[in-house]
Amino acid sequence: MSSTFTLIFITGLSVVVLGQSESSKSANVATKENRQQYSSINRLAKLKAKIANEPDNPELLNSLGVGLVQAGNFKEAKIAFDKCLILKPDMATAYYNMSFVLRHNGLDEQALASAKTAVRLEPERNMFKSQLCALLALNGKHGEDVDCYDALKKTTEFSAWMMAYYAYSLIHSDRTSSADNILGEGLNKFPKSAMLWNAKGMALFKRKKYADAGIAFRNAISFDDDLQSARYNLAICELLTKNRTGAFEQYSILKVSAPDLAGELFKAIFQGKILRVK
Repeated sequence: MSSTFTLIFITGLSVVVLGQSESSKSANVATKENRQQYSSINRLAKLKAKIANEPDNPELLNSLGVGLVQAGNFKEAKIAFDKCLILKPDMATAYYNMSFVLRHNGLDEQALASAKTAVRLEPERNMFKSQLCALLALNGKHGEDVDCYDALKKTTEFSAWMMAYYAYSLIHSDRTSSADNILGEGLNKFPKSAMLWNAKGMALFKRKKYADAGIAFRNAISFDDDLQSARYNLAICELLTKNRTGAFEQYSILKVSAPDLAGELFKAIFQGKILRVK
């Protein structure tokens, strides 16, 4: 079996999108449940009716973009944010929201540029800085992402997902001991965080402790069975500990929940090698 592999931290960017006056009630849009909760047809219809009367209102367009993201309609959301930024090119919140849409659409460098603009316009907003750090990590800007998180940690208390991203950045900068410290602190505060357990598994995997990593990935799945990256990572550990049956169990689940990952895992199981997955 080839030893060339890359585990997956997360398959989608877990962030919040903000309406111009919604920072106190921001909604995590990374899960299906939250999209269903906030994407009511009536709400979008009301927003569109208001925009028909005020087509040049950037705040309404930003709110429409938020609603469309939460409904999973990223194509129309981008159009709404584009219109918003034409009307109000200094709206940091819209740049922040746009960075999420661009990342979802696979435009990683543009997403990073949008996040940087949001921070430049409102440098005091720690949420914007956190988004920038996460995008640096996911874009492979290792070193820059660690510096970003090092600075951010001096000014804000980290959430579970921020600590997970921080640890992920440290792991990929070959600072596994520092990642262990962050993960220890994080799991002490947030023992049921699936993302922290997934990052913990990656740190153990880095040390070739595949059985222990598998336990961490199982913990991640137990707290969030929709975290498909942890399920994929667990399957890789099962293969490396010669448990093909366990790997195939995860494959059977991924085939329904994440077909693209299932396809990569299929190759690993049946071709006897592990391919790189970013």
